[in-house]
Amino acid sequence: MSLPLPPSPSALLDTVRGHAEVAEAAWRSGDPAKLSDGLRACDEALTAVQLGLVKTAPDETVVLPVAFAEMAQHVWLQRGHMLDALASIQGETKWVVEALRSYDQAIGLGQKLSSEVGFMVVAWISRGKGLQRLGSPEAITEALRCYDQAIAVVGEPNDAMPFELRNTLGAALMGRAGLLQRGGGAAGLVGARQSLEQAVVCLQGCVDHPLARRNLSSALTNLGLVQQEAGDVAAAVDAQAQALAIIDEFWITDPEAVRVERATILLNLGQAQCAAHETPAGVASLRLAISSAGERARAEPAAADTVLRSLHALAVTLGAQVAAAAPGEASRATWLAEASDAVEDGLKLINGWGERAGWFAAIGNRLFDFGAWFYRTQQPQFLGEFLLEHLGQDPERARIAASAVQATREAITQRSFSGVTHDAMERALDILQSMSEVNERLKSLTVPAVSA
Repeated sequence: MSLPLPPSPSALLDTVRGHAEVAEAAWRSGDPAKLSDGLRACDEALTAVQLGLVKTAPDETVVLPVAFAEMAQHVWLQRGHMLDALASIQGETKWVVEALRSYDQAIGLGQKLSSEVGFMVVAWISRGKGLQRLGSPEAITEALRCYDQAIAVVGEPNDAMPFELRNTLGAALMGRAGLLQRGGGAAGLVGARQSLEQAVVCLQGCVDHPLARRNLSSALTNLGLVQQEAGDVAAAVDAQAQALAIIDEFWITDPEAVRVERATILLNLGQAQCAAHETPAGVASLRLAISSAGERARAEPAAADTVLRSLHALAVTLGAQVAAAAPGEASRATWLAEASDAVEDGLKLINGWGERAGWFAAIGNRLFDFGAWFYRTQQPQFLGEFLLEHLGQDPERARIAASAVQATREAITQRSFSGVTHDAMERALDILQSMSEVNERLKSLTVPAVSA
């Protein structure tokens, strides 16, 4: 009986393509359960590549057959994307490290083959994003080099440049800007602003394409953030308004596709307007950001984060107006109520996430800190109730509460009660009693309570 013949190189190449298609479909599905299948398909494709090379080039000195090498570079790139997706879901550094190894393989093959510009720029950007995820100073420096490589590969945009290349160049410039801004300092802001301005010009050259228009909106809102950080608030307001005008075009036809994106731009616009002393417009933008994200804040982390940051910005803005207003000013009571509601709504939204509430600990503590200050200075009769309701078991909130208790006690005990009415004295004693109740609660936590 004769043994079956081994597959021919052309059959092996078809096998590689088949596995690569399975991997591509798994990655684009967005289904976390399919990522492992996609990763396995990548590995099977690479195994078939190696077998094909043995069959077509048994002599190690022979150059890799181009067809197999071209397939291999794309599979290595796809494998890196798959591992990056796993890293996002599982939060494990090992996947990032393995993804970087895949990107190195893809880039190495691409350089040997003098691969097309589009492939190389995507590979360099992917490697930069992976290094950025690692976060160490050395990784950030290398990530910046990757973005520089991607930009250098593409070169200056021109009228003949295809849309896909312009769009990818815009992404590389935005990635570079993000790293420079993250580095901080005046030089970092200048470099980030320059990169984002270049990204805007690049993307404006292909605004007829919906994807490029959305990326242009992203570049403009990021430019606005950099401009605001640099103190150029008028330019920041203008950039955010341009970003919103673009995204509103998509909002009209498909609001669900851009709901969170639009809310984030409205948040950025509102903060820029408030910084530019356009407070009524800023408050309106912040309110719209909160309503724009809608019910999705109850189930989507990105939506919840945007709503929480908008609620905090709204509370702080209105709180400043309350503190500056005269006691009898007509709008003061309205501002006070809305600021209080913003804090309460934010903390309740976080509690609604149950076991996952810890995802929002940082913004939650900022809301709690502002609420403690606001109630202490504007409505001290409700401070104890607020602290007890939202204290929880968080050590940082315990520290904030202890500080609020101490400040409230000092403010009352150092006050001169000469000529104070009986009702005012009773209110002061009630507040002190509520502070004692908070202090008793603090004793059960790890952070020491304020001594009586």
